[in-house]
Amino acid sequence: MRRHPLVPLLVLLVVAILVAGCGGSGGGSERKTKPPKGPRAITAIPPSDALTKDMGDQGAALTAAGCSFGAFDQESAEHVDTAADLHFDSFPPTSGTHYPDWAPYGLYTERIEDGYAVHDMEHGGVVVWFGTKVDTKTQDAVA
Repeated sequence: MRRHPLVPLLVLLVVAILVAGCGGSGGGSERKTKPPKGPRAITAIPPSDALTKDMGDQGAALTAAGCSFGAFDQESAEHVDTAADLHFDSFPPTSGTHYPDWAPYGLYTERIEDGYAVHDMEHGGVVVWFGTKVDTKTQDAVA
């Protein structure tokens, strides 16, 4: 069976998105906050021709398929205690203030709060953010 050419890139992207490293004891905490209400707009990635070029043939194929590549600036990595203190310059977040604890590594079928997911990324974890219109078959192919 032939694998879709986007799968390796998506896996690499997921790994890159969940990576970073700071303090914290690990594991989930008892912090209870409510997820944001309703869908939020995805933040456009500032394009990077250099990044696309560095990806070689895969970058060219993905660009031809309508994908674009870029990067966000690194935000502050401060620990905060409440959802009200979280701040991210992008959605989904790639860095920024986050909780001192992180979500245990694993596959989740329910949303993980941004404050935990960003801390996971800081420690090398990989986060894949699926939009509400991504079907289960596609999600399973990526996972």
